[in-house]
Amino acid sequence: MEELFGRLFDELPEPYAGIRAWTTIGVPFFGPMTFYGLLVNDYVELIDLVVDEDYEWYSPGDPGADNEPF
Repeated sequence: MEELFGRLFDELPEPYAGIRAWTTIGVPFFGPMTFYGLLVNDYVELIDLVVDEDYEWYSPGDPGADNEPF
């Protein structure tokens, strides 16, 4: 993860001065996650991870799925 984050670091949004963020998409086992990183001595340090606890994933055909993701 750190290597990928480091490759994209300059292109990522900067929600706070000097800190970049990258958000993944939700998948069946994990909701979206946002990683926060900081450039320290030419290395990216991941400083925080926030998991979207309110994410609800539905597979196609699940009863009650308002918007099926596929």
